[in-house]
Amino acid sequence: MSLKIFTHKPADLLANIKKAIKDEEIDTWKYNAKNEFDHSTENWTGLCKFTVTVEDGYLHCIAHYPDGQKKWANDAVYGVYQGRFAEMLMNHFVGQFEFIAVGHYDKIINLTYAKTKAPKTTV
Repeated sequence: MSLKIFTHKPADLLANIKKAIKDEEIDTWKYNAKNEFDHSTENWTGLCKFTVTVEDGYLHCIAHYPDGQKKWANDAVYGVYQGRFAEMLMNHFVGQFEFIAVGHYDKIINLTYAKTKAPKTTV
């Protein structure tokens, strides 16, 4: 499974995500030198990795099995990781991306549009 985060400045967005993690503004994610991101909470750490690459117009986050594994611990793992990564983006990087696409590698099966600005509401 994968996420594609569509943005005009993918390299800048990735640098900003890493900086926020390094500066401990985001404490639920960690990353390594290979651009592999992992959820850092006790319940989820080590169950999945996202390899994040900078592409033309988007960041591509591909979910991988953990080291030495050939399957997910359970079917919810990659869904939770994708949801939590998208949640982190929407909570910390509003205005730095246009939308997030959720799919199976290059075959997008569902587009989830993330409003990058809060919608106006009327009472």
